[in-house]
Amino acid sequence: MSLEIETKLELTESDARALLAAGVAGAPVDQLNAYYDSGWRLARSGATLRVRCCLGVRGAVLTAKLPVAWVGATRTMREMETVLGRPIASGRVAPRELAIRPALPEPIAEALASLGIVRLERVGWLRNRRVTIQVDGGMLELDRIQLPDGAIVYEAEIEAQDPRVRERLTDIVRRLAPGAQASRASKFERFRRAISATGEPEKHTIGDS
Repeated sequence: MSLEIETKLELTESDARALLAAGVAGAPVDQLNAYYDSGWRLARSGATLRVRCCLGVRGAVLTAKLPVAWVGATRTMREMETVLGRPIASGRVAPRELAIRPALPEPIAEALASLGIVRLERVGWLRNRRVTIQVDGGMLELDRIQLPDGAIVYEAEIEAQDPRVRERLTDIVRRLAPGAQASRASKFERFRRAISATGEPEKHTIGDS
């Protein structure tokens, strides 16, 4: 378990291009996030449970995030994650339903049980393309998020324990991307709003189509 402290800034498409042009960008990584919930209890509490698969990378990652604090654009989350060396249930990487015990690692199962959750259902998928950018001696992540309703959102994420580092990189982003705005929504919160608006069934599957 660890504390994730990150500043999130929503960008326009032109802002995103400006950040890419200003720094040294790594190779893009295509991510597919499968989200789980139980009657939207996690969403209402600001928590997230996901299975993330990355194109070309073996082993999906199971992550649980529980809120600690959110001040302005900076969010602090209690994070627990594990690399899935094998499918977590029924031969699938991300099954449609699962019981928290025995499917999940005990620390994650215990955290979910404290919220009154016994079983989870997969509520859908979200695609993200992430690029790591080195700029002015610092590191940030640029995300291109494709929501279920077709909307595209760009975000810059700055993760650092030292507040001075976060502030310096945030100032750099705001200078290079004048349209940057503090983001108060997680990817899961954006996903929930989009899926609630469309009411469409899941479109992306891994191993269960």
